[in-house]
Amino acid sequence: MNLWNTRPWDQTGAAWNRLLEEAGFTVFHVPTVKVEIPEENPELVQAWEDFLEARGGQKHLLLTSPRALDGLLLHGLLPKESLLIWAVGEATGRKAAELGWGKVTWPPVEKGDEAAGRRALLALLQKGFARGDHLFWPRSSLSPLSTVVGLQPLAGLLLTPVTYRILEGAADREEALAAAQKADAVLCASPSAVRGLWETVEEKAPPVIPWGASTREEARRLRLSLADRALTYRVRGILQRQGGDNP
Repeated sequence: MNLWNTRPWDQTGAAWNRLLEEAGFTVFHVPTVKVEIPEENPELVQAWEDFLEARGGQKHLLLTSPRALDGLLLHGLLPKESLLIWAVGEATGRKAAELGWGKVTWPPVEKGDEAAGRRALLALLQKGFARGDHLFWPRSSLSPLSTVVGLQPLAGLLLTPVTYRILEGAADREEALAAAQKADAVLCASPSAVRGLWETVEEKAPPVIPWGASTREEARRLRLSLADRALTYRVRGILQRQGGDNP
């Protein structure tokens, strides 16, 4: 059976290819979403400096993707004191823990269900956030500020600089159309990947194997067909060793 993997070119995307091929699938890796981390980002650097210099209250770092950490590290942005770190997804949480920047909390939810992960994490963050505390959220270009607006009345500083950009759509439309013709199903790891799929091939898209509830709902919203449950569960089972965080 042929599968189209739409994840970005990253370590997880490559690992998914290997696991699926070992299980007997033929994999076409044509990303429908691209993540860009700007080499120059003065807004991010200034916000981080303001965050480190803030006085009074605890400092919280909210991570909704491993890409956020990549952006901080690219610019050499390091903490001067221990932080309270809140992470969506096991992959993001473990990556943050390995850096040793402070206590890392992530909710124990099903891998790939990023919507449930966000809800659970924000509920924990609201309980752990006290008046006068400071929050730094290095977000994507598509992240809605409404995610943390509820903390505004309590926050001393609430800093939300765009750290990485998400571009939806395949870089090579002809390659994507060829994958759509050959694949029996298409694996999408995020709502952005689904939107990029629709933008590139529209109704020519194969049935979608969604990674997580919000990805599934986005496919339904765009009226894309879903792969049968047996195939979806089989593929998800194969990939359980890899994180399903948003790109």
